[in-house]
Amino acid sequence: MRTAAGAVLTVLLAVGSAVAGPGAVATPMPADTPVVPSAGDVARARAAAAAAARQVEAVTAQQRAAQAELSALQLEVATAVDADQRAQAALALAEDVARTAAQELERARAAHAAAREVVSGEAALLWTQGSGTLQSLDLMLSASPESVSDL
Repeated sequence: MRTAAGAVLTVLLAVGSAVAGPGAVATPMPADTPVVPSAGDVARARAAAAAAARQVEAVTAQQRAAQAELSALQLEVATAVDADQRAQAALALAEDVARTAAQELERARAAHAAAREVVSGEAALLWTQGSGTLQSLDLMLSASPESVSDL
């Protein structure tokens, strides 16, 4: 893709060669002698200038299209970054919830183990005191800690 400055330089070179003609050698002229280009030279120069203007318009249109595409890509990147930040925040929250749940589960397991020990101790005490039978011991050991604590 040519730049606008490159297109202007092309116009100047084209106008200069169109006015001078191919193979023309510059001859010194007195400073007070006016140079009047021929109609063909003017027509060629105008055609070259029009071609250069079309080229500048094309380059400008390409630049605008590229700028629009860049803006769209920047918007997509900003949207993706925002989504990533929201996902990171949600992940951090989920990790905190999971950590809390794991701690509560560990406490519940410890409480369950402690309750089972209490039930086992109570069952052993009842058995050793002779107030229980094998059937009541089995019932005591298989019962939930909550139901035994009600006794």
